[in-house]
Amino acid sequence: MHTPLTPDTHVRTLSEVTRGLEQVFAKYTSTFWVQAEVGSAAERGGHMYGTLVEMQGGKQIAKMDFTIWNSDIRGIRARFASADLQFTLTAGIKACLLCRLSFHPVFGLKLQVVDADPRFALGELEQRKRELIARLLAEGAEARNKALSVPLLPLRIGLITSRDSAAYHDILKTLRDGGFGYRVLLADALMQGEQAPASVSAAFTALERLAPDLIVLARGGGNRTELASLDSEQIARRIVACPFPVWTAIGHEIDSGVPDVVSHRSFKTPTALAEEIVARFRRESDRAAAAADLLRREWQHRFEREETHARDNLTGIRQGTRKLAEQRRAELLASAETLHVYVERRLSAQLRALHVATQRAGGDTRRHTALAAAGIERLRTALHIAAAGALRAEHERGRTRRQRLDMTRVLQRLTAQRERCDDRLRLVAAQDPHNALRRGYAIVHAPSGAIATAAAALQPADAVRIEFHDGSVSATITDKDA
Repeated sequence: MHTPLTPDTHVRTLSEVTRGLEQVFAKYTSTFWVQAEVGSAAERGGHMYGTLVEMQGGKQIAKMDFTIWNSDIRGIRARFASADLQFTLTAGIKACLLCRLSFHPVFGLKLQVVDADPRFALGELEQRKRELIARLLAEGAEARNKALSVPLLPLRIGLITSRDSAAYHDILKTLRDGGFGYRVLLADALMQGEQAPASVSAAFTALERLAPDLIVLARGGGNRTELASLDSEQIARRIVACPFPVWTAIGHEIDSGVPDVVSHRSFKTPTALAEEIVARFRRESDRAAAAADLLRREWQHRFEREETHARDNLTGIRQGTRKLAEQRRAELLASAETLHVYVERRLSAQLRALHVATQRAGGDTRRHTALAAAGIERLRTALHIAAAGALRAEHERGRTRRQRLDMTRVLQRLTAQRERCDDRLRLVAAQDPHNALRRGYAIVHAPSGAIATAAAALQPADAVRIEFHDGSVSATITDKDA
């Protein structure tokens, strides 16, 4: 019902109203838990101011400002730190806060937050992470980066982390101590806070242009709320879409984060990740050293085996050459003996023929025959000496040049000597008087029996004997022209 303003009506000032409300709300000193979504939050002067909202079906059904005084913030953050959490109120997160009503004549009604529940904050973060992992697993996204091949020896390493952070120095120190020639491509990025997902995503884009062998996403230790910013869907999608293998070391000591699930491989610490890279090179270095040692031993074994074969072959060649030389020498001696026997037989036959001719031809014939026989004997001696000398010379050359023995040339030389012997034998044979008789000549013997070698040795009426090759006849000189 409307009460009309009268002269007796008591009109209150605004301050009287607010003071009255202040007195009313001053009675409500008890605290109570409020669960709501943070609409906004900001720190000023060590205090935090913001708005709590409640949404239902996308529609805001409640809203109220809150304040956290500096003294309360320090206590809340200490309790969160003991639970490995960071107390941070940002827009969009849900919080469970211990509040009391607070009315100020100027600033109106607010909720004064005096405490917060770490278990609720932890549960909220975990729940969001699990939901994201479930979606990624349902899409099969966790297998995409794992399907990529990591080079056996990754030399170009893309590193996403905060410059000069503990993770940055741990990785560089471990790689440097490894002693191999890596090239680290650093992409500086925020690794916590609301800007971390966008910063990490930009770092991925920058490294992909450089085509590294491997991308490393690393962050040192931190509480769960600090690490929670890396469990964002934006970073997870960036890893899934990355065309290069991604190794993560986010510093989770107990459980795994979302990047660990979708990355190619995850490590507990940045140092462990760097040690694995170094271990890869050391394993291959050890394998290379073992292979080199195996190759050296195999080569030494084969070399010794071939050297033994070569030595055996050389011994066989030397022995074979000596045996061949001995065999050729025996053949030469046999040939020389055969030649000697042949010459002896031929000479003996010629001597017998000359002896017979001498007996038939008389004194001159015997003298000529004796001369011829002496010549033949000298020739035989010379041939014998020459043959013996040639044999000795050939034997000496064969001994000193055993490895270069040329049997063909020796045989040719022996053949030539044999031909010269035959020529001399034919020359001796040509001097045989019977050959002249066979060619139609005749020997005239004077009455004295001597061979008449001129017409002056005969006179008319001399009885002479004419010798032919097949016999002799008697005749008388009837006329003389000379």
